[in-house]
Amino acid sequence: MAILFTLGVYVVALKPNHLSWKEVGLKAFPPRAWISIVWLTLLLIIISIMAVLAMELLGIGTSNKKTESLQSRLTVMNFMIGFISASIVSPVYEEIFYRGFLYRWFRRWGVLPATLISSVLFTLAHLPTYNTLLVNFISGGILCWVYEKTGSVVPGMIIHGVFNGIAITLAALA
Repeated sequence: MAILFTLGVYVVALKPNHLSWKEVGLKAFPPRAWISIVWLTLLLIIISIMAVLAMELLGIGTSNKKTESLQSRLTVMNFMIGFISASIVSPVYEEIFYRGFLYRWFRRWGVLPATLISSVLFTLAHLPTYNTLLVNFISGGILCWVYEKTGSVVPGMIIHGVFNGIAITLAALA
C-alpha cells in the first residue's frame, strides 16, 4: 500500500503538473512546531486512553485481529517488522496521502470539511480494526490541524510514528 499510495500521488498529482514533493507538504517545518508535536502527541495518547476506557465501559471491547496476530506470533523479528511498518512506513505514506494530498485537495471547501472528509477516509482505511476507528478519526483531525498550522506533513509523520510506535509496543507487551 505504501508504494501504491505514494506512487499514485506522484503519477496523478505531481508528475503531470511538474510539481515537487513540497507541494504535498514534504518539506521542513518551523522549529516552533516541536512544541506542538510534543503536546499533540500527548493529547493523542490521552484521548486514546479515554476512548479505550469508554469502549470498555460500554462493553465494546478493544481487541482486534492485528493485535491478536502480533501477540500470538510474537518474536523479535515479527515485533520489528510490525514496529517499522507501524511507526515508520505507515506514517510516511499516510501523511503524504491523507494530509498532503487528500486534505490539501479537499481544503478548497474549507478547513472543517477538508478535515472531516480526510479524517473519515483515513478512518475507513483502517477497517477492520473497529476498536481503533474513533482514535483513527480523532488522530486524523489532529494531524490535519498540525498540517494546516505548519504547512508540512513532517510533524504529522513524527506524531503519527511516535503514537503508532507506542501502540505497537503496548500491544506486544499486553
